[in-house]
Amino acid sequence: MSKTIDAYFDIDSPASYLAWTHLPALLMTECSLVRIASTG
Repeated sequence: MSKTIDAYFDIDSPASYLAWTHLPALLMTECSLVRIASTG
């Protein structure tokens, strides 16, 4: 079963940046699709 991650990016958020640094590893192991949206 494929999994989807919804990723929201806020340019002013350090937590957002940190989460984005982990997306490539998640794509390799956990999911097959990342939907990306900007919050700003």
